[in-house]
Amino acid sequence: MAGRSDDKNLESRREYLERSHVGKWVRDSLSKIIANRPEDPIQFLASYFESIREKGNRVVRAHQVLVLTHHSRLAFEDNVATAYQILSTPSSSKHSFGLTGSAYKELLRTILRFVPETIEDDVMKKISPRDHEFIPLDVFHHGILTAFVLKDFLQQSEGLHACLDSQSNGQVPQILCEAVLQELKESVTTTSTEPISILQAGARLNEAQILGCLEEAETEAKSSLTGSMSSDEFIRHASDIFLEKVKPIR
Repeated sequence: MAGRSDDKNLESRREYLERSHVGKWVRDSLSKIIANRPEDPIQFLASYFESIREKGNRVVRAHQVLVLTHHSRLAFEDNVATAYQILSTPSSSKHSFGLTGSAYKELLRTILRFVPETIEDDVMKKISPRDHEFIPLDVFHHGILTAFVLKDFLQQSEGLHACLDSQSNGQVPQILCEAVLQELKESVTTTSTEPISILQAGARLNEAQILGCLEEAETEAKSSLTGSMSSDEFIRHASDIFLEKVKPIR
């Protein structure tokens, strides 16, 4: 019994270390010490963890500024510039002015923290830089706007699936979902790669278009066996459509 209790406690400690990111920071700090071999390892560690604290505080402040207004409003442009300034300002005279990829990626993940992990990983592959790279304002703006627009696009997609869910059981005939997704893809394909244009294309799916493709799909469904698609699956397919149009930063 005592052994099982100890195992449980050890597991919970590991979970805590990963959840709080402490485990990652400790591993990173040890890797940096080995790579740099500083003469004063204690001072090196103190500076390293101080930079994490400062960066974390700045990311929180930048995120607070960005969520003050919706991305569709003019004031959002000023908020993006302010957030960029917050993250670019050095924490001390020892650091140079400018935004690095690591802080930028941390902000993106903060914005996307409620997005499904697989979708978050896919969008980060498109818009996130290397940790050491300098991030100019236009790249910062593109990535931040993409992250916020993606969240709205996924909400739209969830709403579309709910409209198709006539039985209110979370499942919709696959052929109906595929018909609407195809309509969505065709609508998005004709737009530019600007994130807001992709969102507007999805919103332009009008009732007549949806009803038309549903009628065709229902007719086809009656003559063939078809599976079903959950909301999560539908959103995943919709996100793929969105990401196909997003311009990668490299």
